[in-house]
Amino acid sequence: MSNSAKVQNVDVLKDFRTAMWTFAEKANVALGEAESELQRVTTWLEHEQMAYWTTQLRKRHEAVLKAKEALRYKQIFKSPTGGRQSTADEEKAVAVAIRRFQEAEAKMANVKKWVRQLQKESHIYKGTVQRFATSVTVDLPNAAAKVERMITALDGYVALRAPETALPTDGSASGGMSQAGPAVSEPGGAYRDLRNNTPAGNAREAAASANPAGAAWVAGELAPGDARAIADLPLEGGPIDPAALVVFAAGIQSAPRVYLERTAGTFPGDSGWYIGPADGPAAGALECARVDEILAARPQFAELLALPVGVLIVMDAAGIAALLNANDEDLWPSG
Repeated sequence: MSNSAKVQNVDVLKDFRTAMWTFAEKANVALGEAESELQRVTTWLEHEQMAYWTTQLRKRHEAVLKAKEALRYKQIFKSPTGGRQSTADEEKAVAVAIRRFQEAEAKMANVKKWVRQLQKESHIYKGTVQRFATSVTVDLPNAAAKVERMITALDGYVALRAPETALPTDGSASGGMSQAGPAVSEPGGAYRDLRNNTPAGNAREAAASANPAGAAWVAGELAPGDARAIADLPLEGGPIDPAALVVFAAGIQSAPRVYLERTAGTFPGDSGWYIGPADGPAAGALECARVDEILAARPQFAELLALPVGVLIVMDAAGIAALLNANDEDLWPSG
């Protein structure tokens, strides 16, 4: 089977990627609304209606007892003239009270019935929608991340310079044309420019302390097998001080793609690590946190933060997209 592909328009892939994210967003909204509606109905039925009709049963039972007591009083005691008192009104009141009590019993029975039915239907719904929810929250971001990688690779290919040719200095065409050869992209060329976005010096030292766990991270999950692949890389890493500081872009948790670069520390306690967005311009506001705080928010970074100075890692929702050494060679297996 051929491993080549014929791509005529990279913009179509970009539109497809956008459509995937749009669908995922709308699907997540729909799933959230359905879950909220289910929870609302469950709360209304199991708590509000159950409590209401429990109270009504008690009150209406008391009303029946009072109505029967009033009827018994009329039946026992005679009128001032010594005759038997009319109990028509009291008998009607008893009948109404009993009917209202029976209505409450029927309502309570229906509430209990529908609670059981709703619980059953809820379990069926959640089981049915779980696969779709997993696809929306896991499979779609992974697929979009892979499309993003394809776009990055194709953009890098399109950016290649055309082959340069040079004529012999004597003007003759004999022996063929002397070619400088096709220009090829430099190792890691698709990602090495991210190094230009990494802050240095005073900017790093001025970063404000922040909680990296203040929001859920979108990117930064390792795919199965990534940890082993990192261990097999020809890089000399080592333990990192848990108290050392990691600088990161403010709001980096919401970025769909991030990069981590380790440079030489520029101030006491600086780990050298920076985490920034892999798309768009360089970050504006900078924040920092201790290594142990970063690992508490993103435990998957443990293997990465042990890598040496010069390393640059690009990550998206599908895991690691590229891992460059100090020479900008992408060491990450493409398979």
